[in-house]
Amino acid sequence: MAEKNIANSKSNLWEVMVYLCRLGLERQLISGIQQPDWQKTDWDEFLDFAKRHRVRPLLNLGLSLVESKADIPDNVIQSLKTYQSGRGHQNLLHARELIQLIKTMRTKGMEVIPYKGVLLAELGYGDLGSREMSDIDFLMNLEDFPTVRDLLMDRGYVPTKQVPEDFEPIFFKQNFQYNFDLYKEEERLFHVEPHWKIGLKQWQTDLNFDDVKRLTVRKDFFGTEINMLTPEGLLITTCLHHGGEDRWRWLKYVCDVAAILVRYKGELNWQLILKEADRFKVTNLILLGIGLAVEVFEMSVPENIRCLINGRKVQIHVRKVIDQAKSDSRFAKVNNYLEHAKFHYSLRKSPVTRFKILYYNVVRIFTPTIYDINDEKSAGKKYWWLFITKPFRIWRMHVKTK
Repeated sequence: MAEKNIANSKSNLWEVMVYLCRLGLERQLISGIQQPDWQKTDWDEFLDFAKRHRVRPLLNLGLSLVESKADIPDNVIQSLKTYQSGRGHQNLLHARELIQLIKTMRTKGMEVIPYKGVLLAELGYGDLGSREMSDIDFLMNLEDFPTVRDLLMDRGYVPTKQVPEDFEPIFFKQNFQYNFDLYKEEERLFHVEPHWKIGLKQWQTDLNFDDVKRLTVRKDFFGTEINMLTPEGLLITTCLHHGGEDRWRWLKYVCDVAAILVRYKGELNWQLILKEADRFKVTNLILLGIGLAVEVFEMSVPENIRCLINGRKVQIHVRKVIDQAKSDSRFAKVNNYLEHAKFHYSLRKSPVTRFKILYYNVVRIFTPTIYDINDEKSAGKKYWWLFITKPFRIWRMHVKTK
């Protein structure tokens, strides 16, 4: 009985959150949709649930459209309102910093493609304050990294993780981003993630600057001309990031796709999206993101796209993501290495892509990474020694301890 009550409580929290997010996405009341039973909602748990799913600004937008708030505690209303106001201010600061970085890099002869973060908030949601975010992301050519690093460190940034100079060539092959932080005393002001790929080779989402550049146009962004993602580029990169690195761990990620579908309804070139997805062998990753938005928020898509997302393989993953998001189990599982590999292997349809995912994931298991280099017990050890002893460390950490 207790387990049933917990499940009912989670279901109610999910229904309330989805309902308010949909209002926020549509920016209007939607006829034919039943309003949740506010009286059954544990509002303290709801605020915690909303925080974990990172959708508080969107919830506030939705809540502002609710006609009767008599059954919604004042502290909940005020909490969401205050958070969105503060988030809007922080996002504006992030936008200003991004623009300054782009201008400075341009003086050095470099071009980058900003994505996620404030760009997604402005292009997808149409409002900087409507999306939770904490990073500044941009895609660059790897050959430009030394200049980018010097530029960031001249501005006071420090690397999030220390990468020894002699390990850098291997690090750049194994990873797709090198992160930096700017602090004021103990407070982190900005977290910048320069990317040279969208994702890891082991996930087969490793699109580079030139791959994505074809999905951009030069446009004004708060007074500065940037390489702006087209609506199609915005949808593809959003699905690849959220489905590649994070496997849709939060409702926020589904909201991102839904926001793009709402904002560019009737404008998206679906033929181009499918063509580019097929070219990079990521079709099911894109379809999963669209399928989640359709299933959770009843988004409208063309009939041929609806037929594709109703395919068995995509629908299996749609159900898994939603079930885990409702129950919160995804927060414990999402960063599990084997779960990552299983997710990408089972979702993809190309035998060649599946083989590559399997191969690169096996290689990754037995190849030393930055975590091995930075491990205290590995201090001073040569790379060849770390390579030989990697299986024993895996045994101690993941097998012997069980």
